Amino acid sequence: MNISNAIVIALTSAAVFFLNERRKKNIAPSEEGVTVLKMPLMIPMLGLMLLFLLVYITVLFFIEKEYDHMGVVAWGTILILLAFMGLGAYKLIVIGPFHKLEYDEDRLIIHYYKKNRNLTWAEIKEVNYSTIRGVFLLRTTKLEKIKVNQLLTGIYPFLEHLEQESNLDLDKYLKLYRKTKK
Repeated sequence: MNISNAIVIALTSAAVFFLNERRKKNIAPSEEGVTVLKMPLMIPMLGLMLLFLLVYITVLFFIEKEYDHMGVVAWGTILILLAFMGLGAYKLIVIGPFHKLEYDEDRLIIHYYKKNRNLTWAEIKEVNYSTIRGVFLLRTTKLEKIKVNQLLTGIYPFLEHLEQESNLDLDKYLKLYRKTKK
């Protein structure tokens, strides 16, 4: 391993460590009583790293002159990989800075990329979890499904508050969190 690779590895490791430490901060309500949950800064950073990797692979792929021997399967695999990397980078970059949740004793506001959703605690009738998407699905009295990402900093204290305010039984989602909190 040469020195430049070691420097890149050290800087990347330090950035990951720093961004992860910031995520561990306790979430406390503001003076107005509003608690804000945000996505960790690590999420858009991962998206940017994925985007740079996508550009790097694409540039190397088209600069390389010895791709005549590659078959259709290899071309298809590479194009599918690049498409998934592009979609993943887009999703991480767009979700990261824009998705947040604010709540107080009366209401909650969920911020998405281009829209916000205001709810009272009484409007939430059911909470489910989607393992594939990594989101909690809040079903309202109007039968709307509202997605709340599991990566929001402070999601489990929010679920505890939701359980208190809406009288829903969320023990199956909070069991492990409550064990680690003791």
